[in-house]
Amino acid sequence: MKFNVTADLDWVSGHLRYGHLEGIVDVGSEEELDALIESGDIKHYLDLVVDDYEVDDYADPEKYEFTRVD
Repeated sequence: MKFNVTADLDWVSGHLRYGHLEGIVDVGSEEELDALIESGDIKHYLDLVVDDYEVDDYADPEKYEFTRVD
């Protein structure tokens, strides 16, 4: 039998190495996009994606949940 097992952790410690911003921006023109980029406001329209990280330690889980996988 197979089970999908999950457990919430109260804390995780480590380091975020690097990432990037990405997203779809709906603007009226390329000039409007250029203005967002020049002003730095473009970052408010994009999502942060973490590309690399390192986990040093994490809390012991208090509760495990599972569901059977067929």
